[in-house]
Amino acid sequence: GDVGYVPRNYVTNYISRHGEYNGVSSDSLANSIHQGKRTFAPPSSQEMHRHEPNLKENNNVSQRLSSFSSEQTLTSCGSFEDLSGYDVYSRAERIESGYATDVIAVRSRDGRQFFATDFNVRFTGYSAKSLHIGTRISVKVNGHQFVQMHMRDNGEASFKDFGRQCKVGLLSSALIKTKEDQLTLEYEHRYVRRGIPSISFVKCTLWIFNPDDGVLVSDIDGTITKSDVGGMVNTVGLGKLGFKQRAYAHTGICTFYRNIQNLTKCRILYLTARPMSLIKVTRTYISDLQQSCRKTNARVGLPPGPVITDTTDLLGSFKREVVDKTSHQFKTEMLITLKSCFASAGRDTVKLPVFLATFGNKNTDMVAYEACF
Repeated sequence: GDVGYVPRNYVTNYISRHGEYNGVSSDSLANSIHQGKRTFAPPSSQEMHRHEPNLKENNNVSQRLSSFSSEQTLTSCGSFEDLSGYDVYSRAERIESGYATDVIAVRSRDGRQFFATDFNVRFTGYSAKSLHIGTRISVKVNGHQFVQMHMRDNGEASFKDFGRQCKVGLLSSALIKTKEDQLTLEYEHRYVRRGIPSISFVKCTLWIFNPDDGVLVSDIDGTITKSDVGGMVNTVGLGKLGFKQRAYAHTGICTFYRNIQNLTKCRILYLTARPMSLIKVTRTYISDLQQSCRKTNARVGLPPGPVITDTTDLLGSFKREVVDKTSHQFKTEMLITLKSCFASAGRDTVKLPVFLATFGNKNTDMVAYEACF
């Protein structure tokens, strides 16, 4: 019931031009969406032709109108349904609205199963309104839907069991044939607002790790950047104001991480206590940062890798980091989850530790890292 079908000419012209559907105003229609499944009988042919004389000229549409079922349904997701075969959302406006952390999926030794970290996403804007609680969110990998989540409070999403870890079977069926190690992960929420179909979406990256890969974990602020406060001001503040981000990084940090990766063939994970609302500007900083190599004078960037932030909002993250000083709890939970994914994939994490090296600049980083070894 998440994908709706209705004649496009009928929906866009009839409702938007006349402000009602069979006596129900478009505003009432939108406000009633969250109240559950509601059925609306189609208007009579005389009424349709009175409002829509152009329909007579479109034989294809007229034939489909004549073959309508006796009811048209507006679901609690705000989607139109019938059997006419017209996709309401094929030309709907797509709005990028929200944030999502990257996801790591560890491939099993036989290549048939995948074990992933949490799917953390938060929608903003109209999708985050309380009337959408319980509605469905399509989760796609490289454009192909493989599972659904449900909208919760404050625009956050979870699976049907209110968890954020995808079932192994569903994830494995979507990834079993892939040979790439970076896939586009997209969350899509469809809704109807004032009779107009719209789509909100959030994108991130799904990274595929092999069971024997070693992982290098790095903090960002004060570890890659020269200091915590200066890092936030120069890499986030300027970006939010529309200015180009400054590097403001420790000299040689790009070459240092590149050399470790080249020597050990490890994968790198950027784990930061920044709030999820800053993940876009953080990704941009990681991907754009470049420094000159002293030996070759060539420009060197940081190794690519997943970026995972705290899932709280800006105030919650600030409270954890500055007031409570408990940012290590989020990092510990994330690293333990990742370690368990490797164990489930068939790795002996005692004989072959997952984390080859961890870098941070605060005591809380040390506490988080030590808890995972």
